Amino acid sequence: MAAICLDTVATPAGSGREVTAMLAGTALPGAVGPAGETTATTLRTVAGATLLTLTCGSDEGPVPLTLDGGAVMPDPRPARTHLFAGLNVLVALRNGETADGAADGPPDWLAFHRRPQKLQAALIVERAPPGPEADRFAEALAVLRPRLDGLPRVLLVGFDHPLGPPGAAPESHPLNVPEAPGKARMTPPAPDRWRAPLGEGHLYEWLPHAWLSGAHAVAALDLCDLLCPAPSGTTVFETARASGALALLGRHVFPWKSRDPARPGFADHGCLQFDRPRGLRRWCVVPAQMPDNRPWRAHRAGEATAEAVFSFASVCAIAAIRPAGSCPGQALRPRSRWPIRSPANSAMPPQFRAPPRHGPPPTKAPTQAPGAWPSSLP
Repeated sequence: MAAICLDTVATPAGSGREVTAMLAGTALPGAVGPAGETTATTLRTVAGATLLTLTCGSDEGPVPLTLDGGAVMPDPRPARTHLFAGLNVLVALRNGETADGAADGPPDWLAFHRRPQKLQAALIVERAPPGPEADRFAEALAVLRPRLDGLPRVLLVGFDHPLGPPGAAPESHPLNVPEAPGKARMTPPAPDRWRAPLGEGHLYEWLPHAWLSGAHAVAALDLCDLLCPAPSGTTVFETARASGALALLGRHVFPWKSRDPARPGFADHGCLQFDRPRGLRRWCVVPAQMPDNRPWRAHRAGEATAEAVFSFASVCAIAAIRPAGSCPGQALRPRSRWPIRSPANSAMPPQFRAPPRHGPPPTKAPTQAPGAWPSSLP
């Protein structure tokens, strides 16, 4: 398969530039290299894909490379790390979520984290192909942007090449949920690389080169993840500064019934699996404290200690995980789940709360007080 260069980004280095080339994971090892006046600095494989860093004597214009044995001349774009310099940043990938879930309505994903976590900026990577869907999300986010007081920067970036692995089903299909029951009876959907789970895991290692090396701290979440407030009131970004890298551990939360099936909300979710305490991993890092040999990956970055852990809840209807023709998330409730008051609802700012809607009586008694975050979360 032909090698594809997803992006090239340049930063000033002496009288020239340092250029990072990000190749798609389908490229064979050794498919990219320096040419002409360029000199290779590092060639790294992260999550099975290649990142090449090289130096170039010129301070602008195209840079010669070899790609699949042929000469190419990409024109690197300047890194824009100044946009997030000194800020606490959330990074998320949008794969089918609507702007309503990201920045509007009850609740507001950005507003939820803004004050409790002292969030200052967000970088959202658009997974949809260039076209009407991506344009609608960008327009809706721009319309809602003035409502996010105290959040100086929200940036949406995208690619013109799919980031999912070949042959993979859309990420929103229940087949991609480990806890989903009845997988043996499901009919696999048609492959869709644009909406499949992330296959280019080195995307996160590209982020500091292109955008985030100057950030105060960076937390990687999904648009359906809500960070649990710490009892001490310490933010996830402040906690990360103690060690440079912080583990975020979480679990899926499902709805019993949505008030509006066409527009599920965080507060609809109150269904947890008592025999699966955790299984989702995210992270928060301080770029200035990250060594070069500790790459950023989709589910981990650096070395977080067991004592430095934050919890989060990942709500599945917001993530668009829904069988066709059903209430979002409704068919995903295994029998081993029981309802509690929604953790998202109990920690929500008052203006975003909604009365909890429960399903049948629990089959196993809760072990925590109503309204508390699940005690089984770390």
